[in-house]
Amino acid sequence: GETSEINAQIQFDIAESHEELGMEEEAIEEYLNVEYKYPRGEFWVIRARLKCAELLERRGEKERALKVYSKLAEGESKEADYAKEKIRLHKKYSR
Repeated sequence: GETSEINAQIQFDIAESHEELGMEEEAIEEYLNVEYKYPRGEFWVIRARLKCAELLERRGEKERALKVYSKLAEGESKEADYAKEKIRLHKKYSR
């Protein structure tokens, strides 16, 4: 419902502000919390997965990033397509 979306957005904003402050580990946790706490806030769950995966990737945490990309790839969104491409490239270059 609407409250899920609003709460998910608030949770997303918390994660994003941690990231902007350079508190990356906390940001990752908070991004993951968007889905954990508000699984029905779909729009924000997708955005949080994307931000989380990109942050993990920047930190060189490839395996963790791939796990999040895999979850992201399950949907039917432009983010899912992006995630599928990321996974494909990873497989191509990690042989």
